[in-house]
Amino acid sequence: NEATEHYNQLQIDLFKLLDVIRQHTAGEFAELREFNQTAIAELAIIALIFLAAMLASAIFFSRSLIDDFNLVIGAITNLGSGNSHAAIPGSRNSYEEMNSVLQALAVFKQSLLKNEEQTNTILQINQDLENEVQQRKKNEEKLTMAASVFENSLEGIVITDTQARILDV
Repeated sequence: NEATEHYNQLQIDLFKLLDVIRQHTAGEFAELREFNQTAIAELAIIALIFLAAMLASAIFFSRSLIDDFNLVIGAITNLGSGNSHAAIPGSRNSYEEMNSVLQALAVFKQSLLKNEEQTNTILQINQDLENEVQQRKKNEEKLTMAASVFENSLEGIVITDTQARILDV
């Protein structure tokens, strides 16, 4: 029975030890839980500030790009409506994509100017040809009238060249 008493005492001491461990670890877990909640709250605040800064910078940069694209759209509209001397806006930022768009637009404008110049040259040549055709028609009418007079004349008509050779009678 002494063994039973010793066993019971050992059991009581073991339960006391377990209670002490529980109390000690419960305090540490509570502190750890409290620390984790504070750290999570601080991290959440930092993350929100970071997201707000990212959103503000995205809005700023997108607004800048929208303004540049509106200028490009205006230039394209002017060029498309026949104003080949429309100004190409300069980039107000250093975005490589926007600079590429502006360079392409400048090349397009140069192409339009060259096409306009070629069109004007062709129109001038066309006008010159029309004038020449009109002049030839007038000359042909005069020649036809002169031939009619020559053919229907009752008088004798002799046509000679500058060396007095007879060309037609």
